Amino acid sequence: MGVIKTGYTLVAREPIDIQVEFDTPRGTVYVPVKELTFKKTQAMTSEHSSGTALPYHLTEGAIDYEGEFKIGTWFTSEADHTDAEKWEFLLYYYLERPYDEGRPFEFNINLHERDRPDDVDATNYDGGGGIWMQLQRCKLTGDSFNMGESGTLSRTYPFKFLRRVFGTDHPELGGGFAEDPMPGTDPFLSGQGGEKDTSVVTRIGGND
Repeated sequence: MGVIKTGYTLVAREPIDIQVEFDTPRGTVYVPVKELTFKKTQAMTSEHSSGTALPYHLTEGAIDYEGEFKIGTWFTSEADHTDAEKWEFLLYYYLERPYDEGRPFEFNINLHERDRPDDVDATNYDGGGGIWMQLQRCKLTGDSFNMGESGTLSRTYPFKFLRRVFGTDHPELGGGFAEDPMPGTDPFLSGQGGEKDTSVVTRIGGND
Protein backbone atom coordinates (compact mmCIF):
# COMPACT_ATOMS: atom_id res chain seq x y z
CA MET A 1 0.00 0.00 0.00
CA GLY A 2 1.39 3.39 -0.89
CA VAL A 3 0.42 7.04 -1.05
CA ILE A 4 1.10 8.58 -4.43
CA LYS A 5 2.26 11.99 -3.33
CA THR A 6 5.49 13.31 -1.88
CA GLY A 7 5.43 14.93 1.53
CA TYR A 8 3.32 12.26 3.23
CA THR A 9 4.49 9.49 5.53
CA LEU A 10 3.20 6.69 7.76
CA VAL A 11 3.52 7.30 11.51
CA ALA A 12 3.91 4.04 13.43
CA ARG A 13 3.74 3.95 17.23
CA GLU A 14 3.75 1.23 19.86
CA PRO A 15 1.29 1.31 22.78
CA ILE A 16 4.11 2.34 25.11
CA ASP A 17 4.45 5.56 23.08
CA ILE A 18 0.93 6.65 24.05
CA GLN A 19 -0.09 7.98 27.44
CA VAL A 20 -3.73 7.86 28.53
CA GLU A 21 -4.79 10.78 30.72
CA PHE A 22 -8.11 10.93 32.55
CA ASP A 23 -9.33 14.47 33.18
CA THR A 24 -11.99 14.17 35.89
CA PRO A 25 -13.83 16.51 38.27
CA ARG A 26 -11.48 15.31 41.03
CA GLY A 27 -8.27 15.91 39.13
CA THR A 28 -6.13 14.60 36.31
CA VAL A 29 -4.42 11.23 36.44
CA TYR A 30 -2.37 9.15 33.99
CA VAL A 31 -3.59 5.54 33.91
CA PRO A 32 -1.43 2.71 32.50
CA VAL A 33 -4.19 0.91 30.62
CA LYS A 34 -3.69 -2.61 29.28
CA GLU A 35 -6.12 -1.98 26.45
CA LEU A 36 -8.21 0.89 25.11
CA THR A 37 -10.73 0.65 22.28
CA PHE A 38 -13.32 3.09 21.01
CA LYS A 39 -15.46 3.49 17.93
CA LYS A 40 -17.79 5.84 16.12
CA THR A 41 -21.08 4.54 14.73
CA GLN A 42 -22.92 6.45 12.01
CA ALA A 43 -26.48 5.31 11.32
CA MET A 44 -27.12 5.11 7.60
CA THR A 45 -30.37 4.33 5.81
CA SER A 46 -30.52 3.18 2.19
CA GLU A 47 -33.29 4.95 0.29
CA HIS A 48 -35.12 3.02 -2.42
CA SER A 49 -37.64 3.83 -5.10
CA SER A 50 -39.73 1.83 -7.53
CA GLY A 51 -38.22 0.37 -10.66
CA THR A 52 -34.97 -0.95 -9.19
CA ALA A 53 -33.77 -2.99 -6.26
CA LEU A 54 -30.69 -0.79 -5.85
CA PRO A 55 -30.63 2.19 -3.45
CA TYR A 56 -30.43 5.66 -4.90
CA HIS A 57 -29.32 7.55 -1.79
CA LEU A 58 -27.84 7.08 1.68
CA THR A 59 -29.50 9.13 4.42
CA GLU A 60 -27.34 9.88 7.45
CA GLY A 61 -28.78 9.38 10.92
CA ALA A 62 -27.59 9.47 14.52
CA ILE A 63 -23.90 9.38 15.46
CA ASP A 64 -22.81 7.54 18.61
CA TYR A 65 -19.45 7.02 20.30
CA GLU A 66 -18.53 4.24 22.69
CA GLY A 67 -15.42 2.55 23.99
CA GLU A 68 -13.83 0.39 26.63
CA PHE A 69 -10.60 0.40 28.59
CA LYS A 70 -8.96 -2.35 30.60
CA ILE A 71 -6.39 -2.08 33.37
CA GLY A 72 -4.24 -4.70 35.11
CA THR A 73 -6.44 -5.48 38.09
CA TRP A 74 -6.46 -2.18 40.00
CA PHE A 75 -4.97 1.30 39.77
CA THR A 76 -4.67 2.82 43.22
CA SER A 77 -2.55 5.28 45.19
CA GLU A 78 0.86 4.29 46.49
CA ALA A 79 -0.31 4.97 50.03
CA ASP A 80 -3.19 2.51 49.71
CA HIS A 81 -1.72 -0.29 47.60
CA THR A 82 -1.43 -2.59 50.63
CA ASP A 83 -5.01 -1.90 51.77
CA ALA A 84 -7.27 -4.23 49.78
CA GLU A 85 -10.35 -2.28 50.81
CA LYS A 86 -9.03 0.68 48.79
CA TRP A 87 -7.96 -1.14 45.63
CA GLU A 88 -10.98 0.24 43.75
CA PHE A 89 -9.60 3.77 44.17
CA LEU A 90 -9.80 4.63 40.44
CA LEU A 91 -13.46 3.68 40.34
CA TYR A 92 -14.79 5.12 43.59
CA TYR A 93 -12.72 8.31 43.57
CA TYR A 94 -12.31 9.37 39.94
CA LEU A 95 -14.99 7.67 37.86
CA GLU A 96 -18.17 7.22 39.88
CA ARG A 97 -20.01 8.34 43.02
CA PRO A 98 -20.41 5.38 45.39
CA TYR A 99 -22.39 7.66 47.75
CA ASP A 100 -24.95 8.37 44.97
CA GLU A 101 -25.90 4.85 43.92
CA GLY A 102 -22.70 4.53 41.90
CA ARG A 103 -23.70 7.11 39.31
CA PRO A 104 -20.78 8.00 36.99
CA PHE A 105 -18.78 11.18 36.89
CA GLU A 106 -18.32 12.87 33.52
CA PHE A 107 -14.68 12.87 32.41
CA ASN A 108 -12.44 13.36 29.37
CA ILE A 109 -9.83 10.96 28.06
CA ASN A 110 -6.77 12.66 26.56
CA LEU A 111 -4.46 10.57 24.42
CA HIS A 112 -0.90 11.94 24.50
CA GLU A 113 2.21 11.19 22.61
CA ARG A 114 4.76 10.20 25.22
CA ASP A 115 7.14 13.09 25.80
CA ARG A 116 10.35 11.51 26.97
CA PRO A 117 13.95 10.96 25.84
CA ASP A 118 14.86 7.41 24.89
CA ASP A 119 16.70 6.78 28.16
CA VAL A 120 13.75 7.58 30.44
CA ASP A 121 12.21 4.69 32.32
CA ALA A 122 9.31 3.41 30.23
CA THR A 123 7.14 3.17 33.35
CA ASN A 124 7.30 6.94 33.88
CA TYR A 125 3.79 8.29 33.29
CA ASP A 126 4.38 11.85 34.52
CA GLY A 127 3.99 14.48 31.84
CA GLY A 128 2.88 14.04 28.29
CA GLY A 129 3.54 15.32 24.81
CA GLY A 130 0.96 16.66 22.39
CA ILE A 131 -2.64 15.47 22.67
CA TRP A 132 -3.51 13.79 19.39
CA MET A 133 -7.08 12.96 20.36
CA GLN A 134 -9.61 13.79 23.06
CA LEU A 135 -12.66 11.73 23.96
CA GLN A 136 -14.89 14.32 25.56
CA ARG A 137 -17.69 14.01 28.12
CA CYS A 138 -17.28 10.31 28.83
CA LYS A 139 -19.42 8.36 31.27
CA LEU A 140 -19.03 4.75 32.38
CA THR A 141 -21.81 2.42 31.34
CA GLY A 142 -20.64 -0.30 33.70
CA ASP A 143 -17.55 -2.17 34.86
CA SER A 144 -16.48 -5.81 35.05
CA PHE A 145 -13.87 -7.98 36.74
CA ASN A 146 -12.09 -10.96 35.22
CA MET A 147 -10.24 -13.64 37.20
CA GLY A 148 -9.22 -16.47 34.91
CA GLU A 149 -7.12 -19.51 35.67
CA SER A 150 -4.03 -18.02 34.06
CA GLY A 151 -2.69 -14.53 33.56
CA THR A 152 -3.30 -11.43 35.65
CA LEU A 153 -6.62 -10.24 36.95
CA SER A 154 -8.18 -7.39 35.01
CA ARG A 155 -10.83 -4.69 35.38
CA THR A 156 -12.78 -3.55 32.32
CA TYR A 157 -14.69 -0.27 32.02
CA PRO A 158 -17.07 0.30 29.07
CA PHE A 159 -18.08 3.91 28.44
CA LYS A 160 -19.88 6.23 26.08
CA PHE A 161 -18.82 9.73 25.08
CA LEU A 162 -20.23 12.71 23.21
CA ARG A 163 -17.39 14.15 21.13
CA ARG A 164 -14.14 13.06 19.50
CA VAL A 165 -11.70 15.92 18.97
CA PHE A 166 -8.45 15.71 17.02
CA GLY A 167 -5.75 17.56 18.95
CA THR A 168 -6.20 20.68 21.07
CA ASP A 169 -4.25 23.40 19.25
CA HIS A 170 -6.07 23.13 15.92
CA PRO A 171 -9.64 24.45 16.27
CA GLU A 172 -10.37 23.62 12.65
CA LEU A 173 -10.27 19.93 13.62
CA GLY A 174 -12.54 20.18 16.64
CA GLY A 175 -15.55 18.10 17.39
CA GLY A 176 -17.57 18.50 14.23
CA PHE A 177 -18.43 22.13 15.00
CA ALA A 178 -15.52 23.87 13.32
CA GLU A 179 -15.31 25.34 9.85
CA ASP A 180 -13.98 23.23 7.02
CA PRO A 181 -10.15 23.40 7.19
CA MET A 182 -10.00 23.19 3.38
CA PRO A 183 -12.92 25.31 2.15
CA GLY A 184 -13.90 24.79 -1.43
CA THR A 185 -12.81 21.15 -1.59
CA ASP A 186 -15.97 19.42 -0.33
CA PRO A 187 -18.56 19.22 -3.11
CA PHE A 188 -21.19 18.04 -0.65
CA LEU A 189 -21.23 21.23 1.43
CA SER A 190 -23.79 23.61 -0.05
CA GLY A 191 -22.63 27.03 -1.14
CA GLN A 192 -18.95 26.15 -1.51
CA GLY A 193 -19.00 25.09 -5.13
CA GLY A 194 -15.90 23.05 -4.47
CA GLU A 195 -14.49 19.99 -6.11
CA LYS A 196 -13.22 16.80 -4.55
CA ASP A 197 -9.52 16.86 -3.66
CA THR A 198 -7.87 14.27 -5.92
CA SER A 199 -4.27 15.30 -5.24
CA VAL A 200 -3.73 12.29 -2.96
CA VAL A 201 -4.52 8.87 -4.34
CA THR A 202 -4.24 5.80 -2.12
CA ARG A 203 -3.56 2.51 -3.84
CA ILE A 204 -4.63 -0.72 -2.13
CA GLY A 205 -2.29 -3.55 -3.04
CA GLY A 206 0.06 -3.63 -6.00
CA ASN A 207 3.28 -1.70 -6.27
CA ASP A 208 4.09 1.55 -4.49
